[in-house]
Amino acid sequence: MRQESLDDALNDVFAGLRTGGEPIHPRKGPAREIIGASIEISDPRSRVSRSQTRGRIFSALGELLWYLGGTDDVEMISYYIPAYVHSAHEGRVEGGYGPRLFGVGARLADVVQILRDNRDSRRAVVQIFDHADLVNVADVPCTTSMQFLSRGGELNLVVSMRSNDAYLGFPHDVFAFTMLQEIVACQLGLSLGRYVHFVGSMHIYEENMAQIDRYLDVEGWQYPGAMPIMPPDRVDDFLSKLLSAEVAIRTSGSQAAVDPELASDSYWGDVVLLLRAVAAKRAEEIEAIEGQLTNSFYSPYLRDRRQQLEESR
Repeated sequence: MRQESLDDALNDVFAGLRTGGEPIHPRKGPAREIIGASIEISDPRSRVSRSQTRGRIFSALGELLWYLGGTDDVEMISYYIPAYVHSAHEGRVEGGYGPRLFGVGARLADVVQILRDNRDSRRAVVQIFDHADLVNVADVPCTTSMQFLSRGGELNLVVSMRSNDAYLGFPHDVFAFTMLQEIVACQLGLSLGRYVHFVGSMHIYEENMAQIDRYLDVEGWQYPGAMPIMPPDRVDDFLSKLLSAEVAIRTSGSQAAVDPELASDSYWGDVVLLLRAVAAKRAEEIEAIEGQLTNSFYSPYLRDRRQQLEESR
């Protein structure tokens, strides 16, 4: 399937699984499955659903920063996605992608160097899944590999997955992987190309079918919206500052001080505001945060966050 945005892809995948998914009974419960799914998203910046139920920008951003930090520490990721505590062993999520991408050996950095040396290389591949995971890791990585292909001045990314939960995992995966794609494109001075997502078992658990029905029948198709273009200048420097800001805000609260240059940047400053929104405890804080946004793309997600805080009073 070829689509422009994540929401376009979600509509097709959800509808296909609802009407044509084959029943299976894996260890996590009854599900419906499509074998050998191939999804291409032509505009990878349209990486966040505009729907209320699947517009998970805060948890997706937290997961991306967990990867970028090169860690598998459960304390950090459970702040954004509490369910990760069930996958942890002795404080670590053994199948975490961070160390496999940015840990010892810095595999993503190797990809960048390969493409700097030869723009047409077909060897710019990061392996996530390892055969040893089958016996040594309780939470086996769903992603097997990521291949970066520089063609015609654009950076394309092909991700292969052994398994993908279409409702919970797919939206997060598209966000994180296309953000990594754009980061590498900036590092190489390339434009953003296509994103291709191959899945051995694309599935939905029966326990989530009511949410799928709501997405398809109540919310309906959402007009796609694209995140702002990531500025290519000093991307590594700003990412380092952003990781420091994440720690400060998560541990000290929504008003924590961060690097002034980061906070004032029109692109990265908005990302900092999203982190402040996660840490906010009162709806009034969200109103103030929204007023500081440079790009209105993020406003619907902040309004949803404000509503959550109002309802939790």
